[in-house]
Amino acid sequence: MENKPSKFIYDLYDIHKDKTMWIIGTGLSINDFPENFFKDKISMALNGCAFRYPYVEYNITVDPFWQKIMLEKKPEWIEKTIIVHSLGWGHSPFDTMKDLTSKVYWMYWKDGTSNRRDNNTEKLARKALNSIVKKENPIDFFIAGTVAHFAIQACFLMGAKKIVLCGCEHEIFIEGRSHGDIKEYGDKPFSEMERMQIGTILLTNLLKEHGVEVIRYFNDDTPFYKKGYKEIE
Repeated sequence: MENKPSKFIYDLYDIHKDKTMWIIGTGLSINDFPENFFKDKISMALNGCAFRYPYVEYNITVDPFWQKIMLEKKPEWIEKTIIVHSLGWGHSPFDTMKDLTSKVYWMYWKDGTSNRRDNNTEKLARKALNSIVKKENPIDFFIAGTVAHFAIQACFLMGAKKIVLCGCEHEIFIEGRSHGDIKEYGDKPFSEMERMQIGTILLTNLLKEHGVEVIRYFNDDTPFYKKGYKEIE
């Protein structure tokens, strides 16, 4: 029998209702967080961050590169992984996951493009959030260049009242560095920082209308940022 997807992001509606959820990105500031920082938190790691913080509740990824590494190095994470996939893409993560296809949560991305460069950007983001409120299926989730936007919407779908972003500063710092020390990732700078930031600000402002707070957190003082919570604006 063919192993087909059987778990979906929609199965997680309101599973963490009114809770605080932490999103862990690959930005440089993640170097300031100790391994056990997220152990007592409801957290969601982006791409390779789960290799640095193994205690995360969820692991969300778009790129098949991370799916392959996970299968090779951390197959025990399968049950807590969310894979974002679009039928519009040429590659299929089903080919990567094979007989484990039914073990992960699937988050379908309706149109398969991140080129949200037109004047409908706010309209698209608002439509996605309203669809989540209505518990619709499928949803055309919004993205502007970073998987962090899928994670924010996933946390909203799960019922989070407060969403804290760590390592999601969308900035390039000293010597062109933008990634934290995650050896599986390397240090290729993000290419679309401005669009990422605009998308994060947009989602933050729209979620305020739904009574949900999105905020950044830094765990140390550096020449580039200060310890504590920071408003997204």
